[in-house]
Amino acid sequence: MKRTLLFFSFLLFLFTTSFAQEHIDNWNFSSITNTDGKELISVSSEDYMHINSDGTFQYELAAKNNLLASGTWTFQDESLCFQYTAPKDTLRCYSISNLTGSSVTLKEGSVYFNFKKDIDNQVLSTPLPKSGESRLWSIIRGIIGLFVLLIIAYLCSGNRKNINWPLVGKGLLIQFIFAIGILKVPFIESIFEAVSNGFITVISFTQAGTDFLFASFVTGRIEAPLI
Repeated sequence: MKRTLLFFSFLLFLFTTSFAQEHIDNWNFSSITNTDGKELISVSSEDYMHINSDGTFQYELAAKNNLLASGTWTFQDESLCFQYTAPKDTLRCYSISNLTGSSVTLKEGSVYFNFKKDIDNQVLSTPLPKSGESRLWSIIRGIIGLFVLLIIAYLCSGNRKNINWPLVGKGLLIQFIFAIGILKVPFIESIFEAVSNGFITVISFTQAGTDFLFASFVTGRIEAPLI
């Protein structure tokens, strides 16, 4: 029985990893708007975002003092997360919407970053999935991951006969309720988004404090308040 479960877990692992896809392309900024469609920042044809196959990204916005940002990216469910290394170390995640073959919109809070594919410098080897396909594969991966975690927990249990399966089922039901609330109920979504933004703000404070204390090791100049 144990060998059967281990073999099944291995098959599930292979099945899960087979759905991993690279989301790579060169994009040009087309507009940056709010929920009402009002333009927040004027973009030019020179503003770009590159998502590279090696897991890195970079983008440039001339309207924001020639802002040049770079770092690494990960794709989880329908969110594209950027771990910035420049201009400062921070993590920001963008939900993906209005995805077509030639355009994509990244949403962060109430700000929409709209892009069009850079046809002249296209390097996409594996196309981004359509919204429906991405959602379907996300659900499949989530279900598979759930079963894999349950199997691993069962195999690691030292007292399998006394596992309270009804309690496990209730816990999973609560997780589903939270997921549906976050994805489908705007009020609940706004609460979790506010909490998330709060954590991001705290992390940015921490980064600012670290830069204040230790920047002198890089620049060789001691900040005036520390003298």
